[in-house]
Amino acid sequence: MGVDMRIGPLLGFENSMETVVTVAREMEAAGAFSVMLAEASRSAVTQAAAVIASRGLKVSGVDLNPDIVKTINQGNIHIVEPDLEILVQNSVFNGNLRAMTTVDKADVFIISVPTPFKANYKADLSFIESAAKTIAPILEKGNLVILESTSPVGTSEKIAHWIKEVRPEM
Repeated sequence: MGVDMRIGPLLGFENSMETVVTVAREMEAAGAFSVMLAEASRSAVTQAAAVIASRGLKVSGVDLNPDIVKTINQGNIHIVEPDLEILVQNSVFNGNLRAMTTVDKADVFIISVPTPFKANYKADLSFIESAAKTIAPILEKGNLVILESTSPVGTSEKIAHWIKEVRPEM
């Protein structure tokens, strides 16, 4: 497959900022320039976006809620998290962080969406599938796709399948 797949969780269950900084350093070392994160409304995604952007990478957070997009683009936050607003403000005003309602090209795509349970206690992967199919048209060879959603074994392979449904050449 032309797109690299990595299995999460990227942030770990404790949303460790040390882990986010480590991943940001790895992205820098690998020559990544831009990062796209799905669902900016999740607190862990906002934290990760701000930390990665503070390292100088261009980060775009995608969310379907235009109010959250507007709030982040004004340098504010929509959640309560100590010191996060300062990091978001600096990253937005430095031009390294922006929020949007649609996906755009990037070097790294981080999928972080809910995975609720269905009535039969099986994970509902519809949000992950939707995110994979949404980024598929703009993926390029060498892009990195990271799944940062609690999900069952085999989900990364399903993402690869969903991307290939949209982009067979991948």
